[in-house]
Amino acid sequence: MTQGKMYKEDFEGREIYFIYCPGCQQGHAIHTPPWFFDKNYEKPTFSPSVKNFIRDSENNEIVTCHFFLTEGRIHYCSDCPHEYILP
Repeated sequence: MTQGKMYKEDFEGREIYFIYCPGCQQGHAIHTPPWFFDKNYEKPTFSPSVKNFIRDSENNEIVTCHFFLTEGRIHYCSDCPHEYILP
């Protein structure tokens, strides 16, 4: 688990939250809706999990990052491929 840093932008009537992922060393966008956000800006919770992926030439999904953000803490899923060592 690790702390996620967050900031918000409004785009065409939707809220987009950017969470910094220390494992990927970049931000991930979370759109509401469809994700649920508890509106706790100090210790945010989003659901369901945030899963980033790319598609290969055969349209197979390749996961690049996958985590839950609960009460301000990132919980990496077992299919998350980066090698972030938790403090």
